[in-house]
Amino acid sequence: MTAFYDRLNSTADRLIAKFGKQYTFTTETLGDYDNATRSRPSTTSTYTAKAVVTSISKSDRSEFALKEDDIGLIAESADYKRGDTVTVNGEIAKVYRKRPINPAGTEVAVNVFLRK
Repeated sequence: MTAFYDRLNSTADRLIAKFGKQYTFTTETLGDYDNATRSRPSTTSTYTAKAVVTSISKSDRSEFALKEDDIGLIAESADYKRGDTVTVNGEIAKVYRKRPINPAGTEVAVNVFLRK
């Protein structure tokens, strides 16, 4: 990573830390199918990430087929997966899409789109 992108990443982290909030995401992982119980056991785990709630642009709504009540976050880098859940403004939402902000291949933040 060049010095420019180091500074850009540092600035993004600083702004997210200053204006954002810590969110706890929950992810569910399905295990292998169990013939005896005829089910797939699952485990849940959590991770935290700081993020800022943002409005979603018209172009993002169009490009990613987002709905009017979907929620946008600008978040620090983490392993966001479709279907992970998080509580935002008192409502439970699921990760619907994510788009890394990565100029020249260097991820500095992530746009995370949530669906209620």
